Amino acid sequence: MASKLTPEQRPAFVLANLLHDTANAIKVHNDAAYEAGKITLNDYIDNVGRETEIRTIATNIVAQDLSNVVREVSNAGARIEEAIEEANARIAEVKKLKDGIAIFAAVIALATAVSQSNVPAAIAATNELRKVAKSTKAPKRGGENG
Repeated sequence: MASKLTPEQRPAFVLANLLHDTANAIKVHNDAAYEAGKITLNDYIDNVGRETEIRTIATNIVAQDLSNVVREVSNAGARIEEAIEEANARIAEVKKLKDGIAIFAAVIALATAVSQSNVPAAIAATNELRKVAKSTKAPKRGGENG
């Protein structure tokens, strides 16, 4: 992800906090001025509107920044999923190779036993070949998987 900053360190949050501080200062000043009779009710209401507008801007900045973070996380998640799929495909290739080697080794053992006319070894090798072929789910004739 592009940013590893905590929310308090992200520029958008810093700006939003400054805007909230400004809105709070406007509120304190506005309340004090109204209570002291220095501003009219209309001025007080206008200032509350400005305070609310500043808080809305701060909220929008934070919402946009969080939206960007969610987008970044989503993109990272997609890349992780792609990496997992690629790893699974490679694992499947290695398993196929391993299965092929096991079948090849069983065939070699059978061929060796047959070439030496060793019937008990040929029977054992045939059984081993059958066992390996079943465990590897070798493709059936016609290219269909079993």
